[in-house]
Amino acid sequence: MISWGFAGNNTGVQTVSRPSPKRKSRVVFFRSLSLLTASGIPFHQGLDVLSQQSEEPCMRSICSSLAQDLLTGRSLSQAMKEQSGCFTRFHVNLVKVGEKSGRLDRLLLNLADHEEKNYRLALKIKGALTYPAFVLAITVILLLLAPSLLFGGILPLLRSQGADLPWISRVVLAIAELLAQWPVSLLLLLALLFLSNLLYLTAQRPGVQLTLYGWGLKRPVLGRMLRNLASARFARALALQLESGMNVLEALEMAAASSVNPVLERDIQIAVRLLSDGATFHRSLQAVGFFPDQFLSVVQAGQESGRIPPLLQRIAHLYDYEIDCSIDALIGLLEPMVMLVMGLIVSIVAVSLILPMVNLVNSL
Repeated sequence: MISWGFAGNNTGVQTVSRPSPKRKSRVVFFRSLSLLTASGIPFHQGLDVLSQQSEEPCMRSICSSLAQDLLTGRSLSQAMKEQSGCFTRFHVNLVKVGEKSGRLDRLLLNLADHEEKNYRLALKIKGALTYPAFVLAITVILLLLAPSLLFGGILPLLRSQGADLPWISRVVLAIAELLAQWPVSLLLLLALLFLSNLLYLTAQRPGVQLTLYGWGLKRPVLGRMLRNLASARFARALALQLESGMNVLEALEMAAASSVNPVLERDIQIAVRLLSDGATFHRSLQAVGFFPDQFLSVVQAGQESGRIPPLLQRIAHLYDYEIDCSIDALIGLLEPMVMLVMGLIVSIVAVSLILPMVNLVNSL
């Protein structure tokens, strides 16, 4: 038997605020908890086990706090809700549905599968961008340091011999002389770090994210990738909620939030409003103007057959496959572009060195 505390609800308890755990830790948490629950271990004992085995200190503290809350009579959904910033409203509401339906063990298993698929997709995207970002960083470092370290003494020597320096050589020489002063190089490096951090923080603002995603969705290739990615996450989250018996209006909002696409989160209110007014599920999603035609066709087929959740899962798998193919194609496109940039930088430095030497030889 699966058991947990339901003695009563304590009031006046302050919400616990902790740093949000990493996505990997949350995936391991749901998977481990689902396995322990399926084994018949009481929740508070399972959470005690997870608090001892979790690698991340933040997650160990969360598991310990959840176990203590269950012993005081709180349900798992109530205890998760108190952990501010650790679990989303999507997680809490699904667990609450599982508690009411008596299928919490099965729902935790489905939730673990959902989190793992999203995590695997995030790793795929991160891995695709890691190599180009690394090569680009090396290119920037070479651009800043190569002139002063490699050619800082050669070009002044050529100038002292009376060689006529072309404009490109004078520019490289000026950069080399400037970067040869380590305080200047250090300040420039700090300025780059500060600028990158500022750009990152600015991009986290909701209004800026909405603008960036709106711009990206209008681009031919990038827009298709972003739309497919959001549609896959939306379909998987919506199918999981509908299978659990959640209200469709609330499920739409939380599925849009799970897509991590601010444009879809904003526009999904159109579907919620139309569905509340009596429109069909297919027409409501079609009015959003976000989903591809293929997605809407699957929704219409599911609506007519009464099998919307399984068809949503299938379309999510299809979009996952398309995203994998798009990422592979993106990697194949970025690698030669990055190498082209590196080759251009090396060519500029080489030409700036060779031209004055050729002019010097011709003047002899």
